[in-house]
Amino acid sequence: MNLKQISAAKKFMLVYWASVIITLLFFRETTFGYYYVLIAGIMFVAHIGETFIFNGVYKKYSANIGRDKMLNLVYGILIPTELKLKNKKTK
Repeated sequence: MNLKQISAAKKFMLVYWASVIITLLFFRETTFGYYYVLIAGIMFVAHIGETFIFNGVYKKYSANIGRDKMLNLVYGILIPTELKLKNKKTK
């Protein structure tokens, strides 16, 4: 992946989480809404796990560890990948 692809993927993730919030607010009682929100919850838990898994990457490449860990909850693996690419680009 390059930085342009990561930027596009981050925009896609924002749209996805916005659709989850809309589904949570308006369509939670439907069968589709229930499962959509359930899958989003599982994905959020996976992103929490990624925060612990990529802790070393954050310590090595991040200038603001707290911010990047919070962004990881939304974007997932895109944040550590972006940090590595930005560091490789500066070298």
